[in-house]
Amino acid sequence: MTSPSQKALVKFVVFVAFLFIMQCLVGGGVAHMRADPTNFYGINLAEYFSSSLLRTFHLQAMIFWLATGFATGGLFLSRVLGGKEMPRQAPLTNILFAALAIVVFGNVLSE
Repeated sequence: MTSPSQKALVKFVVFVAFLFIMQCLVGGGVAHMRADPTNFYGINLAEYFSSSLLRTFHLQAMIFWLATGFATGGLFLSRVLGGKEMPRQAPLTNILFAALAIVVFGNVLSE
């Protein structure tokens, strides 16, 4: 049986998947920019993004999805291994998700 805090972790899993897909797509853009920077399926990618910016996004997406995945696993297993749920763990999990979203999107926008 899942606890309220474990149900609150679903959004973390979706966020990890989003960051992983973003890293894969940006990685494809980085690889394509190295091969041909002026033609990315008809789009001049170098006109919109510099190579260093795409590499930065690629690396930061990997750091964020990996750290979020480890935090999600730890929060999920804490209930399983501990045998009980701490008081107010579900609301605190939601606050942690909001803080994570602010850090990730703030970091991407500030680049």
